[in-house]
Amino acid sequence: ALRGAWEAMAAETRTHLGALTESHAARLAELAGALLETVDRASGEHHARLAAAAASLTEAAGSLRDGANTLAPTASALGPELSALARALALLASRAEAAQDQAAVIEELGRLGEGLERLEKLAFGDDKEPA
Repeated sequence: ALRGAWEAMAAETRTHLGALTESHAARLAELAGALLETVDRASGEHHARLAAAAASLTEAAGSLRDGANTLAPTASALGPELSALARALALLASRAEAAQDQAAVIEELGRLGEGLERLEKLAFGDDKEPA
């Protein structure tokens, strides 16, 4: 009799454990599905934000490249002009210090003005006036 009761209790326990296992498995599957749905939704939102940021960065890089390409010819033309202007200023300074020849200083100032006009044309174009 004790053995029969023991077997009945074991069978009932197995039944309850089986039902509990199935219940937990179903609930776990439900939670996993909800979690995947939430992650997909969040990933989609983050993906959209990242895609928008990447597009903005790509556009900014293109604008930067276009700006650099536009400025490069002017900058390369300004380099020699600025170097000549620096030499003219150094020459003017050395002549002014010696104060030997006023005519040379006046001549150098005239060349300096011409150099500035060339720089204005390079920087602002022939038909544009500087602001």
